[in-house]
Amino acid sequence: MSVNPVVVVPVHIKHTEPEAETSLRHLKKYLGRYRLVLAKPAQLDWSIEGLDNEIFPDESFQGLLGYNRLMLSPAFYRRFAQHSHILIYQLDSLVFRDELTEWCETEYDYIGASWYPDLIERYIGEPWPFAKVGAGNGGFSLRRVSAFIEHLENRRPTFRHAFDRLFDGNVDVAMRLLRFRKHLTPSNYKEHKMLAEDVYWGVFAPLMDPSFRVAPLDVANRFSFEYDPNFLLQQSRGHYPFGCHAWYRFADAREFWESRLLPPLGKSV
Repeated sequence: MSVNPVVVVPVHIKHTEPEAETSLRHLKKYLGRYRLVLAKPAQLDWSIEGLDNEIFPDESFQGLLGYNRLMLSPAFYRRFAQHSHILIYQLDSLVFRDELTEWCETEYDYIGASWYPDLIERYIGEPWPFAKVGAGNGGFSLRRVSAFIEHLENRRPTFRHAFDRLFDGNVDVAMRLLRFRKHLTPSNYKEHKMLAEDVYWGVFAPLMDPSFRVAPLDVANRFSFEYDPNFLLQQSRGHYPFGCHAWYRFADAREFWESRLLPPLGKSV
């Protein structure tokens, strides 16, 4: 299939806050030539000019568990099977230029803002036992539709592959892997509230399925920033990313991105 991405904006409520309007302004300016979709529950009476509506069951937007089930469901990706890639663009994201086609042409099935071990530990509430970390965050992430469908419908987890990647003779690591086994398949993972769906895609999917390709950290840092953008800018040698996630949710992030925001409509810089 030729490159034919769609940008999907998942929402569960109407967003009228200025920050969401800024995120939409960036989306329409830089990615307005692509198909833009508002993914929402049936009960939400809200549309956005320039975005198609795609309706999903109300329970798909009821908390983390509902969203996990949606994003780990083959039906979600089959809804967009006519497209080569999905760019998930939550309304705390920003995009700064149109590189979407170029990113779709890379070899990776999943790309998101990089995660470092301390961030993973915040998710799981204990030290992260594995050397490999994910890349990464799903709020602004690129997903190859065919690879996600293949993984969810046809791939069986290869536990030997996980041990090859993780087991280095450390018995503690092996025991922790066994403790995490309930998260190592999407069918089990989506029934638990412990972790968000992007942790499955960014960490566990490539461990269990050697054909599923997640971008390495250096590539992820060129794609998107999330936590500690000043640190990530150093890691990327001064290269600003294609986009970012959670741009206003942390004081240092808001300050970092302030100078790169588009002005409100009708105003000039």
